Amino acid sequence: MTTTDLQQERRKLGPIQHIQIEAPTLAQAHGKLGRQLGPVICRVARRRLKATPPAEFEQQITAVRDCRRRLDARAASQLTKPVLRQGVEEYLKSLDAWAAGSELKSVVSGQAVGGRPVTAEELALWLQDDNRGCQTCLVRLAGGDVLFCHTEEDTIGDFDLPRLAELQAGGQAWHAFLYPTLLPGPAFGWHSGYFHAVDSLHLRRPEHGAPTAVAAWLAWRFGSAAYGDLVRLCPFIDGCAINRVERTAEGVSASVQELGWLDTSVRELSSVRGKMLFQANCVERLPSRLSRREALSAADRGRYCARGERAREAIAELAKQGEVSPQRIVDLLASKTGGAYANANADVKAHCVGVASAERIELYVQSGPALAGDVYQPQFHA
Repeated sequence: MTTTDLQQERRKLGPIQHIQIEAPTLAQAHGKLGRQLGPVICRVARRRLKATPPAEFEQQITAVRDCRRRLDARAASQLTKPVLRQGVEEYLKSLDAWAAGSELKSVVSGQAVGGRPVTAEELALWLQDDNRGCQTCLVRLAGGDVLFCHTEEDTIGDFDLPRLAELQAGGQAWHAFLYPTLLPGPAFGWHSGYFHAVDSLHLRRPEHGAPTAVAAWLAWRFGSAAYGDLVRLCPFIDGCAINRVERTAEGVSASVQELGWLDTSVRELSSVRGKMLFQANCVERLPSRLSRREALSAADRGRYCARGERAREAIAELAKQGEVSPQRIVDLLASKTGGAYANANADVKAHCVGVASAERIELYVQSGPALAGDVYQPQFHA
């Protein structure tokens, strides 16, 4: 795409809309979020329902019901680790409140599967089985700080407007970039001292499992308290990589965790200056158990790997010059090298650049693809 085309894409999207919600509990905040976005949630849900063949929808709702039973059982079991037990219970309450607030029941009125009416809560969980594109890069700076960037890419086509939500409950606040039919989590977001971003993975799908969107919500909600236990939610029906950056008493830590089916793979960012982690939409490590489930052609995998090679080469060159900085990363995100797989392409609906130090995390968020001449100006802190 030309620079003019990308400029038009950003103008079409418009500036990021900010949503602020306060409620006594996080579940009630999700209910308010559902009410606020109800019309667009229902519109997209109707379009997806119409595009799904009846036999496929029946199979998918059957899997959704099985997933809900599994999640309910884990939330009730004393064998589930406490943070996951609390988290799954809170997730389900938030999902149900979101479904009620958005009036999803109007979308499935008259729909039945297996002789039972499809409920709004089932349709809400059905909508969470959703995979976008995206890429993320984490770089260790001098002094131990971590520079990070993420492009949010819609490869499905139902994205309407860029939105950032701030949900406040119980004296805490969580921020999230939103897709209209997804709960917070499966994009990027942050809360005090913590940032995360999610990249989808293309894996062969089993018949049953939980969507990784549930794990992404828990990472968004609890940060590292749940991060190491997310694989315990398996089996997963899809795959994703969850990138985390966190301020700790020992400094800034960062890692990437790939999740899919029964497996997880974690890469920690080295403390050595100039080291980096890059994640696109392919499994990073070959061979691995996760890579054996990958559903990419060699050509498609090569295109994603090329993204990583371009990022590594560019960061290495900046490091040689001593110029690895947030502004330089914004400049790199404006690159059109790689065609449809370039940093700046038509699928990019937002991008984020930030720096985490022991004192704070600062973030710059802009709608659409980065453009030449953009200036890094952090608007948020965590």
